[in-house]
Formats: sequence, structure tokens, C-alpha cells
Amino acid sequence: MVAHSTLREKPLGDGRLARTIRTRGRIVDAMLSLVLEGHANASLIEIAARAEVTERTLFNHFPDISVAIAAALARSREMSQRLMPEVADHADPVVGVLAWFDAAAPFYELYSATRWAALVARRPVPGFDARQGKGLVLSRLEARVFELCGGIDPTLRADARRRAALLTLIDPLAWRLLRVQQGLSPKKASQAMACGVLAVCGEHSAAAPARRKSRGTR
Repeated sequence: MVAHSTLREKPLGDGRLARTIRTRGRIVDAMLSLVLEGHANASLIEIAARAEVTERTLFNHFPDISVAIAAALARSREMSQRLMPEVADHADPVVGVLAWFDAAAPFYELYSATRWAALVARRPVPGFDARQGKGLVLSRLEARVFELCGGIDPTLRADARRRAALLTLIDPLAWRLLRVQQGLSPKKASQAMACGVLAVCGEHSAAAPARRKSRGTR
């Protein structure tokens, strides 16, 4: 009788699966790096060269550029949630808003670029529809900013007009306009976005008159 208790079979294909996962990850990373450099419509050939894989290998993973963009957007969503800063306590809520947007620059850099790539893709990106409501990332962004502004004006959420203005200001595509169309640095873009938010929520707060009076006496 052959004893089987000490024999363990190694699952077939483990090595091949691991290589496949690594290769796919390299391709997605290559796509992300090109998008962040401003190449929203990079070709599959350009992506293959950046990932250092053959075109045949790339086509095995992503037969269409829109599928590659969808994979990059999915990776971007995961990374963006980690990059979005938490809301910290500050004695001065205005300082808190300025500090939060400064810390949020890496989030905006990543998510605005990949969202733009999905919007301008030559073919529809699977799973992406700009007409749909906010997804997890944008919903979380909205919640964080309203938490920030709550210390300045708790009534902001109830004001439909100012709420709409605020959501327009903090949209990742607004960041892209600041960075690309206006040519601002990430530091300047974060300051501009924070000042816009403060203008919307601060002028109607109880503390605003005191701040304006304080500025006028300097």
C-alpha cells in the first residue's frame, strides 16, 4: 500500500498565474503613468513599450484601449481612496480647509487625470458613464469637504445654490482646469481650490464679518 499522508500535490499553473498577474499589473501601471504624464489617448503600442512587454502580450490582456483605460480607472479608484486625506481637527477651520486641500494634491493629481482619460477616450470605457451619479470616490470627496466646511458654516448643506457651487469647485475636473488650462503648480492649484471653497462657505458664516473686519485693520 502506498502511503499518501505525506504527499502533497502542488497546484498546476501557480507560476503561470503569478506571472500573468504581474504582467497585467505592469501594463496597468504603464497606462497610469502615461495618463499622469498627459497622454490621455495613449495607444496600445505606447503602453506596451512603457510596460516593456510585446504587443502580442498586451493584446492578450487588453484587446482594446478602452479596456485598458477601464483597468487603469479601477486602479485609480483604489489608490485615490488611500490618497484622499482624512479631516483633521484645527482650532481655526479656515486653516483646516487650506491644510486639507494642500494634502489632497496627490489625490487630485491621480484621479483627475484618469477620470479625464475615461471622458475623452475614443471608445466607451466599460463600466464608466459620466451621466451616472457619483461613485464611491466622489461621494467620499463630497463628504470630506462638507465636514471641513461644517466648522465654518453648518448651514451650507441646506443651501442648494451654494452647495451646487461647492461641488463644482471641488470636482476633480476643476483641478485639471487649474493644472492644465491655467498652468498652476499642484501647490498653487490646491491653494486656488481652497480659496474658492472658503469664498463659498465663509462669506455667509457667523465668523466671516469678524474675519473681514480683522483683515481691514491690518
